[in-house]
Amino acid sequence: LFLDADPSHRARVQRESCLSEPESLCVLNAIIDVAVPVSLCSFHAARCHGDPLLYMNEGACNPADITKLEWARFRAKMSSKSSAQLPCNLDTCYDWETCSASKKCQCKAARECPRTGEHMFCVKLTAQMTRSLTLCSTAALKCINQPFEILHEGDCSAGS
Repeated sequence: LFLDADPSHRARVQRESCLSEPESLCVLNAIIDVAVPVSLCSFHAARCHGDPLLYMNEGACNPADITKLEWARFRAKMSSKSSAQLPCNLDTCYDWETCSASKKCQCKAARECPRTGEHMFCVKLTAQMTRSLTLCSTAALKCINQPFEILHEGDCSAGS
């Protein structure tokens, strides 16, 4: 986090200065693949230093909410493939999301996604149905907890 917009006066928030702040956010630490509570100050300091933290929610982390953790892990894994990385309050929205009026990333419906794209996945939707889907469509299905298996990256006709 830069405290001053003037490049000649930029000062990074030091992690140590955040230790006394209350933990008010739940984030995914992508290095250790675990949801961890952090203060707002620590979150900004970590982002400033390039730490791979992905915003999950305000408030405490709920270890029983496996669905939210799996979604955060999926977002973390796919985020580098996204052509869109739009700031949305504390979060970042990707190809498969829009930033709502309330400043929260909301998933697009799969029908709102383009049919072709730079990142395609061969996805097994049912025992008999395999489809080539864009990153946006794949993530949109994951967002609504649609069961599927990613067979491989790339078009299905490309093979495994």
